[in-house]
Amino acid sequence: MKQFMLCLLLAGSVAIQAQKYVPFPSGNAQWNVFYASAFNQIKIDTTLLKYSLQGDTTINGISYHKLCKITGSDANPQYVFAGGLREQDKKVFYYGFGYSKSNLISLSNQTYLLYDFNKKTGDSVMFDRERWYKIINTDSVKFGSDFRKRFEIVIMHSNTSEFIIEGIGDVTQGLLGMITPIPTCMDCFFNWEFVSFSQNDECVYKNPDYVDCGSTRKWSEVKYLTDNSYWTNLYNNKYQYYLNGDTTLNGKSYKKVFNQYLFEESPGSGKILYTTYQGAIREENGKIFALLNNNSNHISGEFLLYDFTVGVGDTIKSNISKDCGCILARQLIVTKIDTITLLNGEKRKKIQLDGSPDWIEGIGSVSSLFYDAFPLCTCSEHPHLTCFKQNDIPLYNTGCPDNNCCDLLAGVLETRTDLKRFTLLPNPTKDFALLQFTNQDMSCNSVEILNVLGRSVKTIPVSNASEYKLDFSDYSAGIYYVLLKYKDRTESHKIIKM
Repeated sequence: MKQFMLCLLLAGSVAIQAQKYVPFPSGNAQWNVFYASAFNQIKIDTTLLKYSLQGDTTINGISYHKLCKITGSDANPQYVFAGGLREQDKKVFYYGFGYSKSNLISLSNQTYLLYDFNKKTGDSVMFDRERWYKIINTDSVKFGSDFRKRFEIVIMHSNTSEFIIEGIGDVTQGLLGMITPIPTCMDCFFNWEFVSFSQNDECVYKNPDYVDCGSTRKWSEVKYLTDNSYWTNLYNNKYQYYLNGDTTLNGKSYKKVFNQYLFEESPGSGKILYTTYQGAIREENGKIFALLNNNSNHISGEFLLYDFTVGVGDTIKSNISKDCGCILARQLIVTKIDTITLLNGEKRKKIQLDGSPDWIEGIGSVSSLFYDAFPLCTCSEHPHLTCFKQNDIPLYNTGCPDNNCCDLLAGVLETRTDLKRFTLLPNPTKDFALLQFTNQDMSCNSVEILNVLGRSVKTIPVSNASEYKLDFSDYSAGIYYVLLKYKDRTESHKIIKM
């Protein structure tokens, strides 16, 4: 039997609370189960099994709710009868196919006692003539403001425990997991895992190992944080966070985060791209952890920046400074979870919060990547995420005044012609451009070439030479910026590579 750990999304478990019994649903309910199998070391076959209640039926003179397996597409679902479910005196019975312990190959139609919610810790439950489970612990779990009873059980001959919840059933192997035990055979593999339970088209309970209620995608398989990720923000001026390179801190692997913005030393002098090391972030099972540069913020040590495994009603711990004025009043409570379609057509989870801008899965706050780490101490305004892109592809774009939301350097003010100390010709160029200084006495310290994304392509240390030959032959066609850094100022010039 597989090992499995389940954590509640809506709340942790608590001692038994005074509560109403939550009956099993009679309709408008769906159970999703991940199933994987392989024979003779052939590639593992995986699928999402979907079971739903579709009307009533009579079996052997007894009324049941029809349990159907959903096949086909979401747009054109097909319902295949799988068996019947009924509840009587807090006992849930299933009639249908199930494995017989004495002959795992044969299937038989019979009645099984799936769950008995009258039992308490220490009791045993027989679910067919040959098999039973023992209740080893009983507690309660919270759904919004209500509690439901939860049983921890051990099935006969199993060394691992499973969990059963009132009104849902087995949240380890899935609704019918106990009557479809994993058989033992040579060169074979079987696995059932509960994914989610929905009622009235709303996801009520989800296994936090999975990204969403309707897929087999696990957080452990998702890697959103990659190099060439850019968050462009607007607050007074543009600034941009980006990931560049890996680092190991305290034995954990992180992505390094930098912040860059354009700075004009004096009116008309041209803008320089100023870059600072912001800190590092890592992702683990749907959670984003951060370590900040001690020189830039009061927060010390690793902290949880985002948690995309939360459910509606969860309260999220804030990292706001205690001296942040009226912003202390906000409470990060999850009010709604839905989806957003990115520019490439991909759907991502969106979390709406009471007291903070929305979060988008794999992107973060629609205000700023680190907004919830060091928000502005104000009640009226906050930064605005204008664009997020990866691998030069915009995925999220809300628009901004100059219509160049993704590129930090778009619209850079070039140094006024009458103030320039150099010429750069030809422009446009196919291969080479000659950089000539008009006044050699005012020496330049270095020349840096940046692409349109603001990333440094090459830095050239210079001395007292009057000219330099810049080689663009290996560069892709597009717009580049040549930044000349003097002791007292910076000059900039745009050049086009054809």
